[in-house]
Amino acid sequence: MGRASLKFAVGCGLLGEAVELLVLSTGGMSPPDWRLRATLVAVYAMSGGLLWMIVALLGRDSRRRLAWATGLFGALLVIPWLNFDYLPQLLTVRTVLGNLVAVAVLSLLAVSIARFPRLAAVAVAVLALGVNSAILRGRSRLPVEHQARHPAGPAAHVVLVVIDTLRADHLSVYGARWRTSPELDRLAAGGVVFDRAVSQATYTKPAIASLFTGTYVHRHGVISSRDALGRELPTLAEALRAQGYRTAAFSSNPWITPEFHFERGFEHFTSSRAIDMQLTVLYRLFRRVGAGLKAVGVEANLTGWLLRAPAEANPSNAERDERLATAVIDWVRGHAEQPFFLYVHFIGPHDPYDPPAEYARRFRQPGWNGTPGPLKPPARVLSIFETAPALDDRDREMMVAQYNGAIAYADAQLGRVVAELERLDVLDHTLLIVTADHGEEFYEHGNWGHGVRLYDEIVRVPLVVRLPGRLAPARRSDPAMLIDVFPSIFGILDLPLRDPQLSGRDLFADVETPAPPAFSEYFSVEAGSYESRMVMHGGFKFVETQDGARDQYRRELFDLQADPREQRNLLATGDASRVPVSARALEGLLADFKRAAPAGRAPEVEVDGATKEALRALGY
Repeated sequence: MGRASLKFAVGCGLLGEAVELLVLSTGGMSPPDWRLRATLVAVYAMSGGLLWMIVALLGRDSRRRLAWATGLFGALLVIPWLNFDYLPQLLTVRTVLGNLVAVAVLSLLAVSIARFPRLAAVAVAVLALGVNSAILRGRSRLPVEHQARHPAGPAAHVVLVVIDTLRADHLSVYGARWRTSPELDRLAAGGVVFDRAVSQATYTKPAIASLFTGTYVHRHGVISSRDALGRELPTLAEALRAQGYRTAAFSSNPWITPEFHFERGFEHFTSSRAIDMQLTVLYRLFRRVGAGLKAVGVEANLTGWLLRAPAEANPSNAERDERLATAVIDWVRGHAEQPFFLYVHFIGPHDPYDPPAEYARRFRQPGWNGTPGPLKPPARVLSIFETAPALDDRDREMMVAQYNGAIAYADAQLGRVVAELERLDVLDHTLLIVTADHGEEFYEHGNWGHGVRLYDEIVRVPLVVRLPGRLAPARRSDPAMLIDVFPSIFGILDLPLRDPQLSGRDLFADVETPAPPAFSEYFSVEAGSYESRMVMHGGFKFVETQDGARDQYRRELFDLQADPREQRNLLATGDASRVPVSARALEGLLADFKRAAPAGRAPEVEVDGATKEALRALGY
């Protein structure tokens, strides 16, 4: 490699890394560590060197060679980012024009750089130095853990546990035929169990943003995988900390991290850091090219080597949860004498469904030889207007058994935390809440996983609330929502709640008053103008879905008493007279909900455009 090609390669490495950092840092995301930055420099430098060797075939004209190499590298860097984030629809007028404009601008820049190469080199060096300096300054300011003086707080502790991807109907306490959750069963026997609790979203980030802020998704605006939790809405942790509680969060889910501002109000935050390489434009480009090659019969795991890490650095979900429970126990031992708010987020039931074999064995067929079978669902679809590939019954049963084993293992980790609270003699002075961010579909409606649809297997979640001496054990059939947790905690503990922006209600304030309708919603900014909303009230559920990009629209109405699995759309029978007037009124309730919905906008963080699909590829 000659001196000119080496200089060009180094410049490409520095420029590529600087641009990736700028994109990743949009919206205030915590900066990536030095290993990712070094990898980006190396990969982009190799790409630049390869491009230089290719354009060398054009002849000896150095200016022409530099212009071509610069233009091609600029296209490699800019065109994928532009299309992934701003022009997701293929072959539309907007997409074609946007790409033509980008090519024209890149061509002009390439010609200018070829005319003034020294000035361009200085600009790249200044950009790389400036961006990395700013990133390092930002890292030093990240408030993940600090100490503060605390006023005397109220007597009870608060522990909020979320078990990721946990279907209510796969739990013993909700009537499942499997005994998946003995620890939760024990807690539920002494607490209040809500049979009709629903999440406000179908995947983790917006659901937990709703849980933390007590607001609907359209209000907090955490919609796309790039979004971080905005600072305009007070969080549950901030509110409890203001009341004198020590606050700590422990999360196994890489999306619930300080990088996405979920640390607000917490003095201590232990988390699985977001998998940074997966968030880059480079990774998404490699993944898209790999998918294209696979479509024509060429197997090429282009992203695999980008993500290689020792097993210790990439633990299984079960290992994450075991370590998390240990960290929680250690923290509780040091803080049991003071009122605290503790948030614990287990990830075990999320795919890949790979619990320890002894937990999976409980749900496998007799004589199981230890071979897990499918650990991840097949490719899912991102619309209710499509159907995903199916599995045969045997493979599906094996996968569900693995999922149930993962639930059982997460339940065991919950039991470890509860046992420590009991050992420290604080359990009966603790307001303990167990819920989930969303559920999981196993082809009940022709799809797998979660993230798109508003059927019960995805939006119905467990909700168990326990505080001996203040809450009598009970079973509640009125609708409850994740956004109700915030105001309910304050109501149970008789704490003043001054935030008028909360959308939820205190579930224990006036149990004689009829419960309001429950709503859930899904938006897909990255995949186009796809949106879906549902309202549940009076034993019926109405769902409205629209795909603006494909001009598709569907309305569904289900009688949850007669059809709990939501297999018969009453609006598809053609006999409107059979639909009760009260059920037909749900459409009006949903219309009112949409009209009253101000559009929130969260700060953006550059993340993979197909969040859950990409995370599944990483074993998250």
